[in-house]
Amino acid sequence: MTTKSIFISYRRSDRPNLAFWLHDVLHSTFVDTEVFIDEKGLQAGDKWVEHLERNLRSASVLIVVIGPDWLRAQDEYFRRRLDGPSDWVRKEVEFGITNNLVTIPLLVSDAKLPDVKALPESLVPLLSNQSLELRTEYWREDVNALINAIEKKGFQQAINAEISNVDYPAPGYQPATPLSEPELDKELLELSQWKRVNRKL
Repeated sequence: MTTKSIFISYRRSDRPNLAFWLHDVLHSTFVDTEVFIDEKGLQAGDKWVEHLERNLRSASVLIVVIGPDWLRAQDEYFRRRLDGPSDWVRKEVEFGITNNLVTIPLLVSDAKLPDVKALPESLVPLLSNQSLELRTEYWREDVNALINAIEKKGFQQAINAEISNVDYPAPGYQPATPLSEPELDKELLELSQWKRVNRKL
């Protein structure tokens, strides 16, 4: 079976915790599916730009996470990032539009779709795509709507996926990062009541 791929586009200054949480949910929901977000899967020595472009080219679904600051995010010179042709969020959305990816604008934290006049011309077609929301008060229903929309594009849910139990992520949520061996040894020195246990998976 061919592995399908979902690419999550987000702004690091605009609700990144929800983007990472979404990655984990989709990764555990769909089988034979790669779910890409830029800070996962990188190894020492990898070239970030090439890594990003390769995963974008292999994707068939692009989820554009839009929070309240997605449109107005600025660089260090107070210029709007979206206006710069080299802005990666802009390039990701432009790629999705140009290459006819299934592109889903996903509105989080009460964000609204931008007005057509507020977007660079190359991004205006994004407004023609049906958007979805992740609302706090209807969290499980909205997550299910997103997953059902993706499933209709040929993605298959895992038999044991428990979407009905998906809760709103706690504030400040970040995906857990496994400790390296040296970090683990250091922590165990300070936790005298703990011990290392090797478990077969």
